[in-house]
Amino acid sequence: RSLLFDFPEDREARKVENEFMFGPSLLVCAVTEPMYYGPESTPVDREKTWKCYLPAGTGWYDYWTNTYYEGGQWIEVCASIDRIPLFVKEGGILLKTDFAGSTKELDGNCCVTVYTGRDGCFDFYEDEGEGYDYEEGKYRLTRLTWKEADRTLSTEVMTPESQWSNIDRLYQIR
Repeated sequence: RSLLFDFPEDREARKVENEFMFGPSLLVCAVTEPMYYGPESTPVDREKTWKCYLPAGTGWYDYWTNTYYEGGQWIEVCASIDRIPLFVKEGGILLKTDFAGSTKELDGNCCVTVYTGRDGCFDFYEDEGEGYDYEEGKYRLTRLTWKEADRTLSTEVMTPESQWSNIDRLYQIR
């Protein structure tokens, strides 16, 4: 969604047209100009960097380098052909796993990354990965909560355990 929705008080963010929020924590900076090849595959000679605006009111982590930046400023970052500029808001919690063609193929291991700096939470939804049993309540919703003051991450299952009884996938936080 447009930065305007999440940062209405930031006048500079209102003007940015090539960036958007993906979920509550990810800031995507779309590269909208040729950087490698132009018309008819002619090579483009330019720096492989991109200017990004980081909205005010929060800090931001570069997803690729983990570098922390204060919000409310323009920065220039690497924009190689295999790496779109991507930032995580402080307090963001991301879950990562290896690639799978479908949720049924997931091996059950999930890595949790907390981007510290303020409190945050993330609701993790799991189901069997196929079929429609989720419509009958056979899924699990787990809330992960980061408390910055204590520097603790807690989990709480938000759905009754009975709704998950026939799902055997197990995720580990590492």
